[in-house]
Amino acid sequence: MRLQDLADLVVWLPPGCAFWMDVGGPASISPEVRELRRVTYWLRVLDFRERQGKGEKPKPDPEPEWAHQRRAAQNANAQKYARHLRRQRARED
Repeated sequence: MRLQDLADLVVWLPPGCAFWMDVGGPASISPEVRELRRVTYWLRVLDFRERQGKGEKPKPDPEPEWAHQRRAAQNANAQKYARHLRRQRARED
């Protein structure tokens, strides 16, 4: 399959499909999920206003991360954990 044909197919994939969920980013959520997130945010805002502003002010849900950002964060955490284990073993010896 040529790269242009593949790109034509990918462009027509709907938001929220398995491919976009794996890639991450804004297209990983379907329009329905996006609207539900917006509705729950505004319900939290209304509840905040009903309580006369007591408590923490609600914040909108952040956009989903891209897959490469998730992998970078996981790799960074794995490296931190490996360094921690090395230091711990060095202290025990």
